[in-house]
Amino acid sequence: MSLKRLAIPAIGFIAAVICFAIHSIVDCFSFLTMVQSVGSHALLFLIPLYEILFKKKFPLVLTGIITFHIFCCVVLGSVFNFYDLISWWDIYLHGFFGLVISFIAYYFFVICHGKKTNEFLMSTYVVGFGMGFGALWEIFEYLGDTWFDLDSQRVQESIGLGKSPVADTMEDLMITLVGIAVFFIIYIIDKKRNSKLMNSIAKEIEEK
Repeated sequence: MSLKRLAIPAIGFIAAVICFAIHSIVDCFSFLTMVQSVGSHALLFLIPLYEILFKKKFPLVLTGIITFHIFCCVVLGSVFNFYDLISWWDIYLHGFFGLVISFIAYYFFVICHGKKTNEFLMSTYVVGFGMGFGALWEIFEYLGDTWFDLDSQRVQESIGLGKSPVADTMEDLMITLVGIAVFFIIYIIDKKRNSKLMNSIAKEIEEK
């Protein structure tokens, strides 16, 4: 494996460590913050591990986008409190998540079925894959709120606004679905342009 395939996870991890150190100096040390920022970025090394174990290349662009998304979610969102500072931050992250998870779903679909297959089957797979992981995200938020006394699901905020406590969860899932819809718009546009984007994903899979 070339070093460049380790570079992106390493850069994300180092950036998270630096941000955690700054937060600890400016604010105070928090074990939960350390787990959130450093631990989540350590998971990025599962991507090169996957490549070694399964002898399949994972697109570098997707690795970079996933790293960026985790940084925005955990470091900027949770550690530096962007969720409260920027009103649309949560909406952006869930929508972007829907788009990113759709490309990941397409990647695994191509591995299993090849790029020339039934588009209805591919579409069903992408939607199911994306919404399934969207639901897992909500479960993760719920467990974090329960175990660590957080309010990731904005229960208190929803009550304060006179909305149902489940409103945030339902809105997040709908926004994720919008992100998935954006993927299909990109897919249709790309198809009219000889599928250059999707073919680049398939080509990287085929490279040894």
